[in-house]
Amino acid sequence: MAIIPGLGLQSAPAAGFADPNSLHRGLARWNRSRLSPSVPRQDWRLELSRDQRMQHKEGEFIEAFRAQVQDAVAAVPTDPEGFIAWFEGLKENGPGQWDPLFDWLATEADMEQMRWFLTQEAAGEAGFDDLVAMTQVKLPARPKLELARNYWDEMGRGNMGGMHGPMLDMTVQGLELSPTIEDTLWQSLALANTMTAFATTRRYAYHSVDRKSTRLNSSHVVISYAVFCLKKKKKHHKYN
Repeated sequence: MAIIPGLGLQSAPAAGFADPNSLHRGLARWNRSRLSPSVPRQDWRLELSRDQRMQHKEGEFIEAFRAQVQDAVAAVPTDPEGFIAWFEGLKENGPGQWDPLFDWLATEADMEQMRWFLTQEAAGEAGFDDLVAMTQVKLPARPKLELARNYWDEMGRGNMGGMHGPMLDMTVQGLELSPTIEDTLWQSLALANTMTAFATTRRYAYHSVDRKSTRLNSSHVVISYAVFCLKKKKKHHKYN
C-alpha cells in the first residue's frame, strides 16, 4: 500500500510517463548516469539536452508529489511549540511508522524473502553520504554544520570499516544479491529519486536539509514541506 494514496498514478502522467514503473526507472537510470564521475566528451551538448529534458520530468514529478501532501501540510501547526510537538509525535504516529512489514521481516520472513527485501533496499539506495554533501552547498553555517555531523557519521567518523555505504555493499556481496533498476519496485526507486531531486535541485534545498537531519522513514516529504513553510513564515516575520 502506498504511503500517499494515488501518488504514483497521478504523478507519472504529469511527468510525461505512462505509469509509475517507467517514470521511476527512467529517473533512476538518469540519476545513475548524470551523477557518475566521467571525463569530457564530444557529445556533451546531447548530454545537456538530455539533462534539461529529464529535469523537467523530475520537476513535474516532485510538484505532483508536493501537491499530494498539501492537505496533510495544512493541518500541521505553524507555531514553534506546536510544530515541535507534532514533529516529535511522528516517531509514534507518522506515515509508515509501525508498519506490519517490519514485524513480518523480524518474525516470519524466510531467507529468500529477506534477500528479496534487501535487494529492493540496495537497488533503491540513493547514496546518503553523497546526497548530504550535495545538500550543504552554499547553505548558512548552522544547517551546514548539522549536515557535517551527519556526513561524518555516514563516513564512519573517518574509519572505512564504519562507513555506511560500504556496509551495504558488504551485505549485498555476502548475501550474493543482484540489485538492478529493472527488478526494483517503483516505490523503492521513488524514494531514491525524491531524495536525489531534493539534494541536487537548489529550490528544494531546505526540503533536503530536513530529510537529511531527521531521517524518519516515509515521512520526509510532509516533514520537509512543513518545516520549509514554517521557516518561510518565521523569516517573513523577521524582516517585516
